[in-house]
This record gives sequence, structure tokens and C-alpha cells, in this order.
Amino acid sequence: MQNQIQPNWSVFPKDYKNDIVRIFENDKMNPKDRILNLIQGKPVDRVGFGPQFDYATALFGGSNFWNFCYDGIETAWAQINCWIRAGGLDFLPSGFGLGAYSIPFPDPHSRFFYDWTYPSDAIVPQFIEKELLQTYDYLYDFGMLGMLQPITKRMIRDFIIMIRELIYLSKIRSYYFGTYTDKFLPYSELIFAIWDILPMWRGMIPFMRNMKKNPQKVIEAFEILNKPYTKIMISLGKMIKAKTALIGNSRGSNSWISPKLFQQIFLPSMKYTINEILKNNIIPVLHLDNDWTQNMEIFINEFPKRSCLFHLDQVDLVKVNKIVDGHFCLMGGMPPSLLVYGTPEKVEEETKRYILNIKENGLIVASGCEYPADFPVKNLYAQKAAIIKYGFF
Repeated sequence: MQNQIQPNWSVFPKDYKNDIVRIFENDKMNPKDRILNLIQGKPVDRVGFGPQFDYATALFGGSNFWNFCYDGIETAWAQINCWIRAGGLDFLPSGFGLGAYSIPFPDPHSRFFYDWTYPSDAIVPQFIEKELLQTYDYLYDFGMLGMLQPITKRMIRDFIIMIRELIYLSKIRSYYFGTYTDKFLPYSELIFAIWDILPMWRGMIPFMRNMKKNPQKVIEAFEILNKPYTKIMISLGKMIKAKTALIGNSRGSNSWISPKLFQQIFLPSMKYTINEILKNNIIPVLHLDNDWTQNMEIFINEFPKRSCLFHLDQVDLVKVNKIVDGHFCLMGGMPPSLLVYGTPEKVEEETKRYILNIKENGLIVASGCEYPADFPVKNLYAQKAAIIKYGFF
């Protein structure tokens, strides 16, 4: 295995007990302590560095897309190589990608709950947002399992293969990261995303109409799905001693609806889940796609200070920082278009702007959502250069 890793490179110290993992030469803390302190508003040595390479790992790590989705060994090495090319990160690879397509788990990427076309050599799998849920009353009788798609022999075969490949993935990652895993805080160990699942089941246009014409039905539907889903995931979190949980939502963003409508329809069920997560001493990582700038005023009035990590997408993080003013640690906000098409100088300048304006309130340098698959690595290094120059305390 070791011959697949770049030779003579490691951020891991030989003295496990008495030394720290240094992502940057001047680091004074382990990544886990740094991220925890950033979230909780405690002193740190520098801003965080947490680019997400979930699906981008396939190309950046040197993998074919479909091998990455199906092959646990190739996925593991792609993730490790990606992490090494980045020079190490404050998060270990999250493990998304492999299995999502063929695991019967309610998720926007699983063909067990959505209508996906089958793969070919020419295209990426296409999610088709059909109107799978004709009426919300259907959920009273059948719940989430009632939305399962017709299961074919191929889906059963792929599921069995996926379990095997996930075991391979876990073994290889454990081999490389080994005992140093406990020096990192996982980006996420649980996933809560009912606020995207329900709108996608209903279909974009019908769901938007429902919010306007019959909002109470939508609120009730969220509650029917969310409470048992949250209970199951919290139980799983206790079993695996989870430290972090991802809260996914895109349809509640200001890109789609007003803050008033978000507060009326999405917030009650989100508030229930986040409070349950906090009760169980798990850190909510709110991975929020699209623009959430206006909704941030709602969040700071609903949740305790320094209780959550907000990984935001299509926002100007400096503007968001003025709203939250240190109430939460902020992450992301770097435009994907800049990371792909911008020059290293422009990327470094924008990273510098984020650091200088947000540094004192808690910042993790990252992309909005995740890095695009075709970004040039020199732009990643430009972000690291900005951290070295401006990100240390």
C-alpha cells in the first residue's frame, strides 16, 4: 500500500503522544483542538483550513468517476492522494461519494429514493426530480419507506457490493491515518437532510406552490418525517459516539424563499433537530447550499452562541460575519467560479479579505459547499499562502 503514497511525505509525527500533527509548519495545536476551539470561541493558533473534496476527490485524487463511485480501494487511495496533494487539511477525508448511489438510505443521492438514470461512460448519473409524492397525506400511511423506488436485482447486487467496498475503504484509510484519527474532529458523522428530501420528493414546482397555498400541510409533512428520522439518527450517533452531525438544507435558502417563509415552514423542524443534537453533545455542522445571508439573523436568535459551525455556500462571508458578529464559527463562502477560473493572485486576495475581516470571530477557510472537480491545485495553494501570511495569531 505504501508505494501508492508520495514518498517521504507525512504531517504525522513519529512521537504520537508528545508531538502534534502539523498541517502548517508553525502550527501549535492538533487539528481537532483547533477546530473545536474555533467552533467554541476559544483561543487558537490560526484560522482553520478545511476544503471539502467529497466528489471532487475523484479527479483531484486521480480516479475515474465511476470507479470512484463503486470501487472502495480506488476511492480510498484517491482520498488519501487528494489529502496529500493538498498538503494535509484540518479535516480528514469525509468519505462521501462511495456508496451514496447504491445505499438504501433516504438521501438526495440514492437511487433507492429517487429516480436516477443508469450510468454510462459518457455521463454523470442524472437525478430526475419527478413528482414522486402526489399528496402529503401519503406520508401518514406509509412514511419514509413508502417512497422507496421499485427495487431491482441490480440495485440489490450493487448494495451488497457497496458494503464490501466500504469495508475496503475503511481498512485502507485506517492503514494510512491509523492512530492519528483521534487528532482530528470529523467534518460530519451523521447526516440530517429531510429539508431537501421532502421538497425533492414533491418536486420543485409543486413544493413551491404548496408553501404558498397550503403551508400548514408542508409543516406537518416535515414533522411527520423529521421526528422519527432525528430519533433514529441520534440513536445511531450514540452508538458510534459521534462528535459532529451535518445539517443539510438548500431549499430553505434565500435563493428560493424569503426569510419569513423559511421561518414559518423550515425553521420549526430544523430547530427541533438541532436542539436534539445539542442535547446529546453533538456539534451541528450546518452545510447550507445557496444564499443564506438573510436567514442568519434568525439563527442567531434561535441557537446558543458558539454552539454550531456554519458551512455556507453562495454568500459573501464578510457580510455574514457582520450579521452574526462572532455568534457562530463560519466556514466556506469561497465562490466555486473563482476557485476554478480565478488566478492564484485573485484567490489569495479573496482569502486574505476573509481572514482579515473574520479571523477574530472564528473562520475555517474552505470553498462554498465543496471544491469543483476541475479546480487547479495552484488555487488551493493560494489559499494556503494566504493563511501563512495572514491567518496565524
